[in-house]
Amino acid sequence: MKARFRVLILSLVALSALVALPVKADDKTPVLSKEQAGAISQSCDSIKQSLKKLQKADTKTRSYLGGIYEDFITDLISPLNLRLTRNNLPNTTLTTLHSDLILKRQDFAQKFTLYEQSFEVLLTADCQNNPEDFYQKLQETRKARNTLEQSTEAFRMLLEKHQNAVQTLKGTL
Repeated sequence: MKARFRVLILSLVALSALVALPVKADDKTPVLSKEQAGAISQSCDSIKQSLKKLQKADTKTRSYLGGIYEDFITDLISPLNLRLTRNNLPNTTLTTLHSDLILKRQDFAQKFTLYEQSFEVLLTADCQNNPEDFYQKLQETRKARNTLEQSTEAFRMLLEKHQNAVQTLKGTL
């Protein structure tokens, strides 16, 4: 069980790095030069193909991360809290972290749904005839992706806190 927990933690950290690609998104409305708009229009098909590949990869990553998050909660964290309670050793820190992880898992799923919806809107935008609108939708999708990355990082930090709390508990038993 200890080895499985370590493998899951390492997998989560590795996948978090994939999802956590830095994205710079300003609140300012982007303004394209004529050259930039022309480049987007001319490369429209290539851009859309690249975006579809990214969407497919992100969907796979989300599915994998979501599964790992669920496995952590249902296979490791919930049984530990249940066992502690049954042995009259309830730990409020672990119980609180358990609840926080469940909420953060739901937050991750909601943020991915918003990101996916933004991505779909982006893919339907006409980048050939309206590159400015396409670019605006691209910026919105980048913001949604950044928000998703922050949710992933928050989940990772909660897992780290949980791991530290388990180590502390282990020292008292």
